[in-house]
Amino acid sequence: MALTELELKRCEHELGKFLERRRPPPQIRDEVDIGYRVEGQSVEIFEVRPEWKNPKRKREHPIAKATYVRTQKCWKVFWMRRDLKWHGYEPHPEVTTLAAFSYRHWISIISATWIFQCDCNRLKSGLLYIMCIIAARSLGV
Repeated sequence: MALTELELKRCEHELGKFLERRRPPPQIRDEVDIGYRVEGQSVEIFEVRPEWKNPKRKREHPIAKATYVRTQKCWKVFWMRRDLKWHGYEPHPEVTTLAAFSYRHWISIISATWIFQCDCNRLKSGLLYIMCIIAARSLGV
């Protein structure tokens, strides 16, 4: 069952605030950006980058997902591993609000995805590499 209109508006509001804080500066958004989509009861956060063969085409790479479970009144948190499957995010697989998902888990999930799951060539591509180093230092990795 999809989110109600009120829940959808809340999601869009929280995700809008999230994007304001986390998006890269406008001058580099052609190289790397983040976005979100709401489908059914799930919110997905993804990275947007140009294809390496055809830089005019953009590719979306899923990073994190939260699915609302109405019966439990919580959001289940997932992250995309290298095997391209969604895995429950440990140590906190559930949050009570979408704000907690977008704030608390974002840096951990994206750091784990970028640092430990990306190949070396992609990591060495400038900005992404710098962002990984900053995120790793903030996590003490």
